[in-house]
Amino acid sequence: MAADPPTPPTPTPASLSTSQKIALWAGVIGAPLAIIGVLWGGNLLHRGEMDPRQQKKYTENADEACAKYVPALAALGSEPSGSGPVKYFAYIHKRVPLMRAAHRDWGDISIPSGSGQKVRELYFAADAVIGGYESADAAAQRGDYETANSTITNLESRASEVFKTARGLDFKICPVGF
Repeated sequence: MAADPPTPPTPTPASLSTSQKIALWAGVIGAPLAIIGVLWGGNLLHRGEMDPRQQKKYTENADEACAKYVPALAALGSEPSGSGPVKYFAYIHKRVPLMRAAHRDWGDISIPSGSGQKVRELYFAADAVIGGYESADAAAQRGDYETANSTITNLESRASEVFKTARGLDFKICPVGF
């Protein structure tokens, strides 16, 4: 039996110098790192949210705008509970314009470019709650305390949720008056 013909040796690549190896690894590692940097800088990895530094600056500015109304709200005193609808809604009538003014000033703070979807959702949820307080106030001004009370009762859980969401996004003051 004849032996199999010998196979030629497998060609091997020429050895790389140390500097070539470093350049190769820099390219292999550097490209993904550069892509991650671009995505992070471009806010694509934040899943629709602002960069944390932008978020911090934004919440500080918004809270500063809302803080202007804290003394006026404090001057109203605590909510008069058990005092009857006339006195209670007289208090609400004074509180609602302060809530709306603080909200308007908060809205004047521009949300940084990028996304900030949760901040926008919070802002519009707060707007809806304030609108509910305005509706309750209007009903009370007409003497329709039943509708006013019902509106306030329905707002309580929404207002609480907006407040919790705001604190979860590191707002310390906005929204005010809830």
